[in-house]
Amino acid sequence: MSLQICILLPDGIFYNENVDEIIRKTTTGQLGILPGHAPMITIIDIGPIIFRRASGWTVVALLGGLAFILNNRATMIVNSAEMACSIDKDEVEKSFKSATDRLNKALDAADKLRAANIFRRERARYEAIQLRIQN
Repeated sequence: MSLQICILLPDGIFYNENVDEIIRKTTTGQLGILPGHAPMITIIDIGPIIFRRASGWTVVALLGGLAFILNNRATMIVNSAEMACSIDKDEVEKSFKSATDRLNKALDAADKLRAANIFRRERARYEAIQLRIQN
């Protein structure tokens, strides 16, 4: 038995495949999803999601949204998604450092909010690269 995972973006389907297992970040920690999982609706935090197929693990950086789990189908509606295999390691390390520096140097509330959003996006991409390297 397998799970169907469908990741939807505002402009269409990003990913739609059968997988054996899903591990994803939520606002309260990590969540593992296996076939037969209880029905659930949850918020997806900005961060990586990994899923296992017979060919191995796949890592995707998700930028927030909602997930619906029902009848061995995980549907995720997200703002943005990026396959870890398409992220350049050197580029993401530089952009993550730059985002960290910008957040640390932000002065007013509006700049801190913008810097925090950029930082969270770059941290998600960086974490996805780290997971890709481990798997």
